[in-house]
Amino acid sequence: MAIYTYAISHLRLTKHHCQKIMDVMASIWWVECRDKKTIHWISWKKLCISKENVGLSFRDTEAFNQSILVKQAWILLNEPEILISWIYKGRYFASQSFLKCGKVF
Repeated sequence: MAIYTYAISHLRLTKHHCQKIMDVMASIWWVECRDKKTIHWISWKKLCISKENVGLSFRDTEAFNQSILVKQAWILLNEPEILISWIYKGRYFASQSFLKCGKVF
C-alpha cells in the first residue's frame, strides 16, 4: 500500500489507471476464483463509504489522487522556502508562477 500511496501522490493518474487499480483492489477483496464465479455481496461504492457511515473506508483512487496533488500544490504556494518548492520551481515553472504554468503533461 505504501508504494501505491507514493506513486499516487506524485503522478496524476488517468481515469483508466484509477479504474485498473480499483479493479485489482476489488479482485483481492472479493477473492475471485478462476474456475467459478463468486457473489459480490456489497457494491464497491458502499465499500468506499467512511467507517462512520457504516462502510469500510476504501479510497476512491481518482478522488484520493486529486486530493493528494491539491495538498502538494497548497504546500508549493504557501511554503515557497522549503527544498521541494525550490526543486519544483527550478524544474517545472522557473520563468513564471505556479498558478500560470498550466499543464505539464
